[in-house]
Amino acid sequence: MTTEELNKNEKDSLFRNLYKSLHCLSEVLHNRGFRSFYETVKRIVYEIGVCQSNINLFEKESLEQAIGIITSIEQRLSNRIQDERHHASPHAIPRKLEETSDTILDAIKNLLNSFEYYKSKINSTKRPRKSRWSPPDVPSTNTQEYTESKPAIHSNQHQSRNNENDDYDDQSSEASRSSFGDEVLMEVARDAYEQRPNHHK
Repeated sequence: MTTEELNKNEKDSLFRNLYKSLHCLSEVLHNRGFRSFYETVKRIVYEIGVCQSNINLFEKESLEQAIGIITSIEQRLSNRIQDERHHASPHAIPRKLEETSDTILDAIKNLLNSFEYYKSKINSTKRPRKSRWSPPDVPSTNTQEYTESKPAIHSNQHQSRNNENDDYDDQSSEASRSSFGDEVLMEVARDAYEQRPNHHK
């Protein structure tokens, strides 16, 4: 099935209930003598037919135009029903007219909801998708913190190496002093040995 055929079939399905309700209302108005209201409904049926012919359910701009047209029809029809209720004498509005009027308004709301549904499908297909392997965005503050933390690490490492060098120097110095002390002690011991009374026989 082509896109054009799919569009036509789905439009027929969406508008079917609204046409049925309008047909029932037209019969009630004609039988009860509401001639002016009847002519209004005939014009509305024609406008809805034009809207159905021109709408493309798979184009966002076309859907938005159709929503505007049907919303205008809903408002006009609702106002006309309210006017009839306001000007009529008590119990002058047949119960069948009340029921069919409410049915039409419900059918219009359902049609508008369907248009919004098709719009949401279009928006969802146009929304860009993130690939799974793409790395997440890293905020600049984190990068700055990471960059600023590096010198501290190097400083700690440098301080650690300095401490190690200091320990090594201290050990070398201590070893040197120890060696020098040993030599002095050896010299003193040798002099004391040579100066013993029994050294010369």
